[in-house]
Amino acid sequence: MEVYFQDVPITKNILEYLCITSLTQFTRVCKNFRLPQYLKYTNLLQEKLIIKGLNREEQFKFWNLRLDFASLQKIYPSQFAINATQKGHFERDIMSDVDRTRIFTNAVRQRLNTLTDILMALSNGVPKLGYVQGLNTLVALFLAQDLKDFEIYWLMKYLLIKKKLEELFI
Repeated sequence: MEVYFQDVPITKNILEYLCITSLTQFTRVCKNFRLPQYLKYTNLLQEKLIIKGLNREEQFKFWNLRLDFASLQKIYPSQFAINATQKGHFERDIMSDVDRTRIFTNAVRQRLNTLTDILMALSNGVPKLGYVQGLNTLVALFLAQDLKDFEIYWLMKYLLIKKKLEELFI
Protein backbone atom coordinates (compact mmCIF):
# COMPACT_ATOMS: atom_id res chain seq x y z
CA MET A 1 0.00 0.00 0.00
CA GLU A 2 2.75 2.44 0.92
CA VAL A 3 4.30 2.07 -2.56
CA TYR A 4 1.37 4.02 -4.01
CA PHE A 5 1.87 6.94 -1.63
CA GLN A 6 5.64 7.37 -1.69
CA ASP A 7 5.55 10.62 -3.61
CA VAL A 8 4.18 12.80 -0.80
CA PRO A 9 3.89 16.12 -2.75
CA ILE A 10 1.93 14.48 -5.59
CA THR A 11 -0.35 12.61 -3.19
CA LYS A 12 -1.04 15.79 -1.19
CA ASN A 13 -1.86 17.61 -4.43
CA ILE A 14 -4.36 14.89 -5.40
CA LEU A 15 -5.95 15.00 -1.94
CA GLU A 16 -6.85 18.67 -2.48
CA TYR A 17 -9.52 17.56 -4.99
CA LEU A 18 -11.29 14.98 -2.86
CA CYS A 19 -14.75 15.56 -1.45
CA ILE A 20 -15.24 15.28 2.33
CA THR A 21 -16.47 11.67 2.14
CA SER A 22 -13.49 10.48 0.09
CA LEU A 23 -11.12 12.45 2.29
CA THR A 24 -12.55 10.91 5.45
CA GLN A 25 -12.28 7.44 3.94
CA PHE A 26 -8.68 8.15 2.92
CA THR A 27 -7.98 9.20 6.52
CA ARG A 28 -9.25 5.82 7.71
CA VAL A 29 -6.99 4.07 5.19
CA CYS A 30 -4.03 6.09 6.52
CA LYS A 31 -4.85 5.01 10.07
CA ASN A 32 -5.34 1.36 9.12
CA PHE A 33 -2.15 1.15 7.05
CA ARG A 34 -0.13 3.36 9.40
CA LEU A 35 0.64 6.20 7.02
CA PRO A 36 1.21 9.02 9.53
CA GLN A 37 2.71 11.36 6.94
CA TYR A 38 -0.81 11.96 5.60
CA LEU A 39 -2.96 11.95 8.75
CA LYS A 40 -2.17 15.50 9.84
CA TYR A 41 -2.62 16.76 6.29
CA THR A 42 -5.96 15.00 5.70
CA ASN A 43 -7.28 16.34 9.02
CA LEU A 44 -6.27 19.85 7.95
CA LEU A 45 -8.03 19.42 4.59
CA GLN A 46 -11.16 18.14 6.32
CA GLU A 47 -11.23 21.23 8.54
CA LYS A 48 -10.85 23.45 5.48
CA LEU A 49 -13.79 21.74 3.76
CA ILE A 50 -15.93 22.03 6.88
CA ILE A 51 -15.15 25.74 7.19
CA LYS A 52 -16.21 26.23 3.54
CA GLY A 53 -19.50 24.60 4.43
CA LEU A 54 -21.00 21.19 3.84
CA ASN A 55 -24.54 20.46 2.76
CA ARG A 56 -26.67 18.28 5.05
CA GLU A 57 -25.89 15.04 3.25
CA GLU A 58 -22.14 15.71 3.39
CA GLN A 59 -22.39 16.61 7.08
CA PHE A 60 -24.14 13.34 7.86
CA LYS A 61 -21.60 11.33 5.82
CA PHE A 62 -18.73 13.10 7.56
CA TRP A 63 -20.03 12.44 11.08
CA ASN A 64 -21.17 8.92 10.24
CA LEU A 65 -17.73 8.04 8.89
CA ARG A 66 -16.15 9.51 12.05
CA LEU A 67 -18.50 7.88 14.54
CA ASP A 68 -20.18 4.98 12.69
CA PHE A 69 -23.66 5.46 14.15
CA ALA A 70 -24.84 1.96 13.17
CA SER A 71 -22.02 0.28 15.12
CA LEU A 72 -22.59 2.50 18.15
CA GLN A 73 -26.27 1.66 18.06
CA LYS A 74 -25.42 -2.07 17.86
CA ILE A 75 -22.84 -1.98 20.66
CA TYR A 76 -24.89 0.30 22.95
CA PRO A 77 -28.48 -0.27 21.76
CA SER A 78 -30.25 1.36 24.68
CA GLN A 79 -27.70 3.76 26.18
CA PHE A 80 -29.36 6.85 24.72
CA ALA A 81 -32.87 5.72 25.74
CA ILE A 82 -31.81 4.84 29.29
CA ASN A 83 -29.92 8.10 29.80
CA ALA A 84 -32.76 10.12 28.28
CA THR A 85 -35.39 8.70 30.64
CA GLN A 86 -33.37 8.95 33.87
CA LYS A 87 -34.45 12.03 35.74
CA GLY A 88 -31.59 13.86 37.39
CA HIS A 89 -30.94 17.01 39.32
CA PHE A 90 -30.42 18.93 36.06
CA GLU A 91 -34.02 18.50 34.91
CA ARG A 92 -35.16 21.99 36.00
CA ASP A 93 -32.19 23.71 34.29
CA ILE A 94 -32.73 21.69 31.12
CA MET A 95 -36.43 22.57 30.98
CA SER A 96 -35.62 26.29 31.40
CA ASP A 97 -33.05 26.20 28.61
CA VAL A 98 -35.31 24.17 26.30
CA ASP A 99 -37.93 26.88 26.74
CA ARG A 100 -35.31 29.49 25.73
CA THR A 101 -34.46 27.47 22.61
CA ARG A 102 -37.81 28.40 21.03
CA ILE A 103 -36.03 31.21 19.19
CA PHE A 104 -34.56 28.67 16.76
CA THR A 105 -36.02 27.58 13.45
CA ASN A 106 -39.39 25.91 13.11
CA ALA A 107 -37.62 22.56 12.63
CA VAL A 108 -36.10 22.87 16.11
CA ARG A 109 -39.31 24.18 17.72
CA GLN A 110 -41.14 21.09 16.48
CA ARG A 111 -38.55 18.86 18.16
CA LEU A 112 -38.37 20.40 21.65
CA ASN A 113 -39.21 17.04 23.28
CA THR A 114 -36.32 15.49 21.37
CA LEU A 115 -34.07 18.35 22.51
CA THR A 116 -35.09 17.64 26.12
CA ASP A 117 -34.37 13.91 25.72
CA ILE A 118 -30.93 14.55 24.23
CA LEU A 119 -30.00 17.04 26.95
CA MET A 120 -31.18 14.64 29.69
CA ALA A 121 -29.20 11.81 28.07
CA LEU A 122 -26.08 13.97 27.89
CA SER A 123 -26.39 15.13 31.49
CA ASN A 124 -26.54 11.47 32.56
CA GLY A 125 -24.11 10.15 29.93
CA VAL A 126 -21.35 12.69 30.60
CA PRO A 127 -21.46 12.81 34.42
CA LYS A 128 -18.23 14.83 34.73
CA LEU A 129 -20.03 17.69 32.98
CA GLY A 130 -23.66 17.01 33.79
CA TYR A 131 -25.62 19.85 32.23
CA VAL A 132 -24.47 23.40 31.65
CA GLN A 133 -26.18 26.33 30.04
CA GLY A 134 -25.35 26.52 26.35
CA LEU A 135 -25.56 22.81 25.55
CA ASN A 136 -29.12 23.43 24.39
CA THR A 137 -27.82 25.75 21.68
CA LEU A 138 -25.22 23.27 20.45
CA VAL A 139 -27.74 20.43 20.33
CA ALA A 140 -30.29 22.66 18.59
CA LEU A 141 -27.78 23.31 15.80
CA PHE A 142 -27.61 19.58 15.11
CA LEU A 143 -31.38 19.19 15.44
CA ALA A 144 -31.75 21.76 12.67
CA GLN A 145 -29.71 19.42 10.43
CA ASP A 146 -32.33 16.65 10.73
CA LEU A 147 -30.06 14.20 12.55
CA LYS A 148 -31.75 11.50 14.63
CA ASP A 149 -31.78 11.86 18.41
CA PHE A 150 -29.30 9.05 19.08
CA GLU A 151 -26.98 10.39 16.35
CA ILE A 152 -26.92 13.80 18.02
CA TYR A 153 -26.34 12.17 21.40
CA TRP A 154 -23.28 10.26 20.13
CA LEU A 155 -22.03 13.26 18.17
CA MET A 156 -22.23 15.51 21.24
CA LYS A 157 -20.65 12.87 23.45
CA TYR A 158 -17.80 12.57 20.94
CA LEU A 159 -17.29 16.34 20.86
CA LEU A 160 -17.55 16.74 24.62
CA ILE A 161 -15.29 13.86 25.64
CA LYS A 162 -13.00 12.95 22.74
CA LYS A 163 -12.52 16.47 21.42
CA LYS A 164 -12.49 17.88 24.98
CA LEU A 165 -15.26 20.41 24.39
CA GLU A 166 -16.40 19.73 27.95
CA GLU A 167 -13.29 21.59 29.18
CA LEU A 168 -14.86 24.82 27.88
CA PHE A 169 -17.76 24.36 30.26
CA ILE A 170 -15.97 23.12 33.40
